[in-house]
Amino acid sequence: MLACSEEPTVQKLIVDVKPVNGGMVSQSYGEYQLNEEISLIASSNPEFEFNNWSGDYSSNNNPLNLVMDKDVYLTANFQKMSEDGEKIALDSENWSCVLDDKNSLVWEVKSDKKGVQNALNTYTWFDGQSGRDNGTFSKNCYWGKNCNTQSFIKDINKAELCGYSDWRLPTRDELNSIVDYYSDSDLLIDTDFFPNTQMDGYWTSVSVKSNPSMAFEVPFFYGGSMARDKTIDTFVRLVRSAD
Repeated sequence: MLACSEEPTVQKLIVDVKPVNGGMVSQSYGEYQLNEEISLIASSNPEFEFNNWSGDYSSNNNPLNLVMDKDVYLTANFQKMSEDGEKIALDSENWSCVLDDKNSLVWEVKSDKKGVQNALNTYTWFDGQSGRDNGTFSKNCYWGKNCNTQSFIKDINKAELCGYSDWRLPTRDELNSIVDYYSDSDLLIDTDFFPNTQMDGYWTSVSVKSNPSMAFEVPFFYGGSMARDKTIDTFVRLVRSAD
């Protein structure tokens, strides 16, 4: 007579993402041998931050390490970030910061309301040493004076936007990382994450080495970067490190 061995037991893994536009997971489906060890990583989309795992296991750990001793059904939960750094309702249409988990950056989001973050405010480039702190083109933000980048950064940090006080101008590479060359519109940015963006240039922190009276801006109608006289105003979107 022949002895029959049992088939290896296969354990299934199914992982959902909530909300579906909140982010992604390293493995959404898989079949594993009994007691096989695996690791799951949740990565948030720019507007969201990872919150927790729910389902057969509840955890805030990311990555999440599991031993597949049974079929596992999980949900990776993500949430939006509010102006005060608090979690807000998933259907909220208003937020003040965007988390770019891939590049470990948090971005300022512009507002259509009057105030410091109004989308139409423009600023001259000034760091205390070069540029223009006050002049013809430094009066185009809502309070009508000191409309320069240094003053704006101080105001945002004083207000502790989204709970942080280390906001700054982005580098050229950082600002170009949110340019969307595959956009369906002439505006080269994902407006689902960055509403109220203007079809114009936004300041970077980088001065032109050959001409320190100029700094680079990133035009969101073209991409790349171009030089602009620091005394001529344009738009600003601040950033901070998420690390």
